Amino acid sequence: MPGAGLVHRRSGVAEVTARKDKPRKAESRAVAKPRLPWSPLTIGVTVVAAVVALVAVVRLIHRSPNVDIAGAQIELPPPVDSVLPQAPVLTDFAGSDRCVSCHQTQYAAWRGSTHGTAGGAPGSVKVIAPFNGTPIRFRDAVVIPSAGRGYTFTVRQEGRPERSFTVDGVIGGGHMVGGGTQAFVSRFPDGTWRMLPFDWSRQTATWFCNTESRLNKGWVPVTADIRLADCGDWPPQRILGDEPRFANCQGCHGSQIDIRFDSVAKKWNTSMATLAINCESCHGPAKRHVELMTVAARNGKAQQPASGSRNPEDIGLRSLATLDKDQSLGVCFRCHSLKSQLAKHYEPGAPLTTYYALRLTQLGDAALLPDGRTRTFAYQEGHLSSACYVKGGMTCTSCHDPHSQGYRDVFGTPLAGRFDDRQCTSCHASKAANRRCTRSTRRRTREVAAPAATCHTCRSRRSDTRFGIHAPITRSRSPGRRSTRRRG
Repeated sequence: MPGAGLVHRRSGVAEVTARKDKPRKAESRAVAKPRLPWSPLTIGVTVVAAVVALVAVVRLIHRSPNVDIAGAQIELPPPVDSVLPQAPVLTDFAGSDRCVSCHQTQYAAWRGSTHGTAGGAPGSVKVIAPFNGTPIRFRDAVVIPSAGRGYTFTVRQEGRPERSFTVDGVIGGGHMVGGGTQAFVSRFPDGTWRMLPFDWSRQTATWFCNTESRLNKGWVPVTADIRLADCGDWPPQRILGDEPRFANCQGCHGSQIDIRFDSVAKKWNTSMATLAINCESCHGPAKRHVELMTVAARNGKAQQPASGSRNPEDIGLRSLATLDKDQSLGVCFRCHSLKSQLAKHYEPGAPLTTYYALRLTQLGDAALLPDGRTRTFAYQEGHLSSACYVKGGMTCTSCHDPHSQGYRDVFGTPLAGRFDDRQCTSCHASKAANRRCTRSTRRRTREVAAPAATCHTCRSRRSDTRFGIHAPITRSRSPGRRSTRRRG
């Protein structure tokens, strides 16, 4: 179009020029003055605000921590004493042999129980593993268990010197239902007692080791497919005692186990009463109780403390029958739970939660199997979630005899086995007379009546792994499945 400008594009920049038939008009362009990004007013306001904020921060820092912003006094709770309560020492314990003279029935039940026979020196407890010279074969090693003057493991690896480990202690005797095992410990020159990585399974008649920390496969049978180094406890490093610089079992495989470092001798001192679980592992230190309950003390002839006459209700030991449900659980959770250590040198009688954390420790561990069964040692998970505990007073000893480890009802009546309905009906008496329930599976729903309608058939769910799982509080409906609610 006439008079229109021409557009030229050079290097992406559009320039407009006048046509040749029209004279170019000179344009005078004024040079723009540079503008300040902030006006003086803005700068002044900003400076004033910064000064005010600085003064407020200084006043906040220097004001009394017990005064709020308005100047009112705040009442703060007294500081918590971070000093650990005085823990019992080994001289406070009397030993189980001092209990038998007064508690013959309880002692006899304990002596033959899984606690009473939980461990000891070879010969004092039965060795069920075959120390007959038959080799345990790894991919890169051969281990020879043999018995002569004592029990030993001889380890042979190509290119490495032969090593022998003496068995100084035996732990377990294959007592557990469906998983009885036996482990072995050896005393090392540095003063520690260490678990040897060769365990025996009574149920499968197989040597096995723990590969959790190396292969993440847990306990597996020893075969020519795994290396000796795949066992997490090789070379032996898991000790008896609760010293956190070593892998350890927190003093559970024995009684009154204590380990401390002697800086003068430059070695560890390990002391223990026994590798069994003795009376004072649950009851706490009993030396003072024994002294008070002697014949002389009962007749009032014992010398009284200098501070004055003794309280007649003071027996020198707290009766476990007087504990509330959480205190009672703490006695068992000392070993039968998954926990993280907070402080060292725990002994029975000290507050458990001062030394161990029982709740948050499960966040870093696959504590349960997919069907809800306990996978590791998190027995507290199922118990603390059970309606029998949450809404009632169920403790471990509601169903387990603490001395014999046999089964019993809530009144202490011995039961034949772990599937006896009286474990439930001793509390839920209304369910005993007319036991009926509806069993739902993926295929059909059917009515079940006594005697088939036991507490275990009616109060369990069937999982994909085909195990019946006790589910007293299951009330939810899963997508795509029938309701897991049970009646009766």
